[in-house]
Amino acid sequence: MQSEGTSRADLHVHSKYSNRPSEWFLRRVGAPECFVEPLEVHRQATRKGMDFVTIADHNCIRGAQEIAHLRGTFLSCEVTTYFPENGCKVHCLVSGIDETQFEMIQELRASIYDLQQYLVDEDIICSITHPLYRVNDRLLIDQVEKLLVMFNRFEAINGSRDPRSALMFRALLDNLTQEHIEEMASRHGLEPVGPHPWKKATIGGSDDHSGIHIASAHTVTPKADTVDEFLAHLRAGRHESAGHSGGSLLLAHSLYQIAYSYYKSRFLTTGTGKPSLIGEILGQLLERSEQRRPGKLMRFVPGFVVHFVRSRRMKQLSEVERLIVDEMSTLVGFDERGASTPTGSDHRHVFETVSRIAHLLGFNLLRRWERHLSEGSVAGTLQAMMSMGTVALGVAPYFAAFSTQHKDEGFLQALARHFPGLEPLAQPRGARAWVTDAYAPDSSLGRLVRGLTQAAAKAGDRLPVITSTKEPDSAELVVCNFPPVGTFGVRETEGERVVFPPSLEIIEFIENQQFDELIVATPGPMGLTALAAGRLLNLRLTGVYSSDLPRMVMRLTRDEAMERVAWRYLVWFYSQMDAVLVPNEHDCETLIREGLSAEKLVRLDDAMHTAKASTWNHVLEQLGNVHLARTAPDDQQYRQSPTRESVSDLIVMDVA
Repeated sequence: MQSEGTSRADLHVHSKYSNRPSEWFLRRVGAPECFVEPLEVHRQATRKGMDFVTIADHNCIRGAQEIAHLRGTFLSCEVTTYFPENGCKVHCLVSGIDETQFEMIQELRASIYDLQQYLVDEDIICSITHPLYRVNDRLLIDQVEKLLVMFNRFEAINGSRDPRSALMFRALLDNLTQEHIEEMASRHGLEPVGPHPWKKATIGGSDDHSGIHIASAHTVTPKADTVDEFLAHLRAGRHESAGHSGGSLLLAHSLYQIAYSYYKSRFLTTGTGKPSLIGEILGQLLERSEQRRPGKLMRFVPGFVVHFVRSRRMKQLSEVERLIVDEMSTLVGFDERGASTPTGSDHRHVFETVSRIAHLLGFNLLRRWERHLSEGSVAGTLQAMMSMGTVALGVAPYFAAFSTQHKDEGFLQALARHFPGLEPLAQPRGARAWVTDAYAPDSSLGRLVRGLTQAAAKAGDRLPVITSTKEPDSAELVVCNFPPVGTFGVRETEGERVVFPPSLEIIEFIENQQFDELIVATPGPMGLTALAAGRLLNLRLTGVYSSDLPRMVMRLTRDEAMERVAWRYLVWFYSQMDAVLVPNEHDCETLIREGLSAEKLVRLDDAMHTAKASTWNHVLEQLGNVHLARTAPDDQQYRQSPTRESVSDLIVMDVA
């Protein structure tokens, strides 16, 4: 609840004039970065309790100018500036500026050194937004040091970004000392700003581009009756950040909202002027109302399906749209888990709905692909493959969001090892999990999983098993089982069923559990899900070579070409791992002969099948040596920067 003795504003919010997207998904579909009207930003901000309102578009003040006639507003801009020594982009928020200052800022932003000097000379309120986010992946540790010397105000809470970097930056600020600032200033040849440059002020901003979470993070000052008083509090550092950080689901929801707004304005009508099926479903899912009725989407779908059937337009739909009709009807009528009632926050509801539809569509398209392939139908096989691409594009916002939120993990680890007081944040949490397809409890893989899990438990470690099967082996194991979307059989597998796991749900679970490492026991659908999670969430991946896939393929098909394909797949799969546990020397030699790098292999022995704590500790020691050898040199790429003069020609200006 807002205190009567304070004032607040969301200093970092965008409007439709931020039109150059940084997220690859928006660039891929050709959408601008934002569609929100400036007046809508003002309406939502005031409705959510903001006393003052500004708009900080990228290198533009048109949005802020459109609401400048309203009470309690002021001009702001999020400026893209650069370290000219390597072209590193930095976003600097300037608040309470006028048009003349904006024009000068645009002239100077090619160099952060020139820009900062002007901001200091003009006493302009400036803040570095999301300071540990590598906008174009060029931010280095010494440039973070320079930012700490050159600026005294930073965004500590960003409503769109994962909280991990915010927590680390807060810890960094808490451990800053006068001696540290003076040492960094001397080393970089820079002049600190202000009488106490080791004491930094913080702001909060939603960084909203979609209109769905304006004011979720904001800045609080002592009570101000006018804009001038509020800006005076900011200029004097009498303010603090408030609200909460974002996350992957919220960011994906924002991307969906932006993409839908784009398609709504250009593509979501048919040649007859009537809305398309996909457009209507997206609209019902994403368009907000002041009072959403529970189950609105699901109550809408049956009537819309009936309309399409009765109007004999089903034959005009694409394969994907026909599947949406079928699967949405199934969800409404027969889902025992109550899918028709939204629960939790909007972004959670959107995630559950999108993942449910995508999983069912993907499963049915995969079954069609397998059937067409078995029947030798080239056209049907290609059509099913193309439809799978449409489904993949539909869930791309989640892949983009997971990747964006975790892409800088290596940089954060290097920072934690570099700055005093942050060393504990550099230590892995030690959270690991098995990821495996179904296995027979008495098989060699089953004994290996049980042996390592029990050994880990005796050593005081938790090693849960993540799987997707109708009948998980839960005896003496901590099993996180995700019921499969479905199963299908391939003719050559003699009745064996292949599981189609709910991959999006599993990746989101892995993110929430904050695992450092996934131990991937099988190269099947769950193995591929683990591989996707590891790449998107920046986790260590340890493979376990226990597959007899090539020999099984040969036994079933009696085709040496298919056996070679299986080997190529296995080598590719295990090459994606940071390390591979191999049970014996013979298998090591086989994998090396087939093309897998010997540096990845960690030799095990029969002791692995016993539940001894010492065995688990030995495995951890071996893996630690492998991971250390593979990651130790990475810190150097974040530390050393070329001189300013040597690569000043790298700078490439944005087109405002």
